[in-house]
Amino acid sequence: MSKFTIQNLFSPPRILLRRGVLIATFGSLYLATAAYLLLIKGTGGHPSPLLELVFQVFVLGCYGSLWFLLENLFCRERPSPVQAFWHLIVGAVVYVALFVAVVTIIPGGFNADNQPLAISTIGQSALVVPVWIAFITLLMLRFRGLILHRRTKATVRSWRWLIGLLILNAALSAIFAAYPESEVEGPVRVAGAVPLFVLGAINVFRASWVVRLSAGRKAQTILMAVVLMIFCFFGRGSLEEPITFGAAGAYNPDLLLKSYSVGLHFFGKSASAFGVVYCLTSILSLAFHLPTTGDFRRREGEMAAIYSLTDLVKEVFDRDKLVHTIVTSAAKAHSASIAWLAMPDPDAGRLHTRVVATHNIAPDAAEAKVNLNAFYDEAASTQETLHLDQALADRRVFARPGDGIECLLIAPLATHKLVLGVLFVARDIAHGFDKEDMQAVNSFAAQAALALDNLRLFERQVERERLARELAIARDVQKRLIPQRLPAFEHVDVAAVSVPAHEVGGDYYDFVELDEHRLAFTVSDVSGKGTSAAFYMAGMHGIFRSVTRVAPDPRDFLAHANHVLCESLERNVFITVIYGILDHKQDTITLARAGHCPAIFARGDKPAEFLRSAGLGVGLDGSARFEETLAVETVTMAPGDVAVFYTDGVVESRNPGGEEYGYDRLLAAVEARRTSDAGAIHTALLANLQQFMGSNHQYDDDMTLLVFKWNESCPT
Repeated sequence: MSKFTIQNLFSPPRILLRRGVLIATFGSLYLATAAYLLLIKGTGGHPSPLLELVFQVFVLGCYGSLWFLLENLFCRERPSPVQAFWHLIVGAVVYVALFVAVVTIIPGGFNADNQPLAISTIGQSALVVPVWIAFITLLMLRFRGLILHRRTKATVRSWRWLIGLLILNAALSAIFAAYPESEVEGPVRVAGAVPLFVLGAINVFRASWVVRLSAGRKAQTILMAVVLMIFCFFGRGSLEEPITFGAAGAYNPDLLLKSYSVGLHFFGKSASAFGVVYCLTSILSLAFHLPTTGDFRRREGEMAAIYSLTDLVKEVFDRDKLVHTIVTSAAKAHSASIAWLAMPDPDAGRLHTRVVATHNIAPDAAEAKVNLNAFYDEAASTQETLHLDQALADRRVFARPGDGIECLLIAPLATHKLVLGVLFVARDIAHGFDKEDMQAVNSFAAQAALALDNLRLFERQVERERLARELAIARDVQKRLIPQRLPAFEHVDVAAVSVPAHEVGGDYYDFVELDEHRLAFTVSDVSGKGTSAAFYMAGMHGIFRSVTRVAPDPRDFLAHANHVLCESLERNVFITVIYGILDHKQDTITLARAGHCPAIFARGDKPAEFLRSAGLGVGLDGSARFEETLAVETVTMAPGDVAVFYTDGVVESRNPGGEEYGYDRLLAAVEARRTSDAGAIHTALLANLQQFMGSNHQYDDDMTLLVFKWNESCPT
């Protein structure tokens, strides 16, 4: 019947407390009103009007708490229309069974003046009336769920006004019963009855729930509504003659309610009358909608097919297949004569759109029938479906009568405020689409947009993975371009490292043994970072390996490199290079600096210092000026001397505060560890740099560091 029993067992403490308060309120007020009836009315007493009004207030509080209690128990889950009528049938059966049991077991009845024959009759009313009002309350609550099936502010407002006027008129009936000779009774009753009648009429015609029922459900509901209508009609006391229950006497149900409370009597009769009319309206509405059930079911079947299709579309990751499925499904689901999908040209962007899929029309023909760009721009800017009832009257439509484009829907496929495409759906008759068609197209477009977005993200992920694989390959290739082992010479110790800022970088160092005692070396830095810098770095590697052996002199090598690279480097790209020849027999380093960071030398007793020889970056100037500005220096080294070469990634590294490491810190670090071997100096310099950077472990630029140390003997 209902889920209220299970909910009652597992309800939160707050809800259980509310129910306990309502039960206590109803129970205490019910006992108070029952005691009043038995002690005052049951003994034939005549209470004062004030006492009678106090009693009516207690009645209002008692059955108001009953209303809220039943609402809390039965209305936490909204039942279907069939369930709602079934609940009311069961409630009616329970009431009838209790009513028959009470009036059969307890003797009572009314005299010719409709007055209770004995105090037992008052007892009958005290037992029967709460059950009747409980049924009436359930009736109104269940009908409220049906009336507010598709609730709006207007429907909620009119329902609340109806209940409010029912309570107000019931209160007026109680007041006028206490003061029967009032002269204003007639006008006031008329003034209260007219709006009550109007609001009742407004609410009884709200039966939108009828449309969605199947034919079988409609037939079941009609049968239950007929039974409920008959019960409400006779249960409210609409009898010509009283019912006789053997020795219990003649009985009229209406009199029990009236003898209990005039206000409740009015509320119960009015609510049951509303129930009769609403049942009758529902029966007629159900009967009238029986012939349209098949059409509505077909409509629902179309929507179900659309949703199931879009679920399938989400799994399609072939772009051509996906767009074709979208267009075909849209045309079939909406009985369209033709349909097509337009998307931005990936080469031209939003400045030009093209038809990517069609149904029942060629792509070229679709583009010729309408101003594709104009419709796309409007749909993309408003992100709302455009509806052309008479498409041929629109200046953006170039089709002619007979082309199958008499009415047109243009729906943007938008997701995350990004318009991925525009769907065109056309019929061959003017005014061929209604609001439901527009809503269905909107829903379909939303699902299609989601599918396209999924495909876009999937393609992007595939592209990312492809780039990651290519970068991994490039990183491995670049690592092979860097020397895999460092040269070892008598009296000279070497340490070097190169760390790219990204997967690949533009820093480069290398060695070439010219003969038994000479070693050519270079440290280079391509402007910029990433893959383009890595590409030019590979070019520099090829030049160094090929030119060094034929033109080992620093001036000649850099002149050749500049001549070659000026023809291949982009205009805004250059390479800083420091190139030198280490002669471990003569203990000299001969080098030239083409715009590179100054080398550091720590020799003898002198403090560490920079060697700032002149020179332009490779690729900046292809004229003779490059060689003219290039200076070649020869430095004599001795045991204990140190030479350090590096790229700007070292000195331009920053700490979390944004401060650069700088040349001075590097020079001081070299001076502090100059007595160590090359490996220890190299490690100390990197540790000092990392300590300065702190939590900022990522280098801002590619970083390369090369250290030469002259020792007394060759390391083993």
